Amino acid sequence: MATRNGIEAARTIWKKRPETHILFWSNYSDEAYVRGVSRIVPDGAAYGYVLKSASDERHRLALRSIFIESQCVIDREVRGLQQKKPRPDQRVHRFRV
Repeated sequence: MATRNGIEAARTIWKKRPETHILFWSNYSDEAYVRGVSRIVPDGAAYGYVLKSASDERHRLALRSIFIESQCVIDREVRGLQQKKPRPDQRVHRFRV
């Protein structure tokens, strides 16, 4: 079985179930990877992008925001790289890491 990265897995999941909430928990804060994520997010999807270096409290807040409150969460370090603007129907939490 071929190995997939997180973007490929999320694309497959969202193609079949666009309402699925996904948290990208990553070591990557580089522009190309972050833009790759922003290009595949379906309209109305709750998702987050949190760096593994974030504190435990930040991870807990991200999980709650995405999976319970259906909000989008982007780490502050990453948000400057993301070009996609949040949809008006969703609040976005930005963390200082």
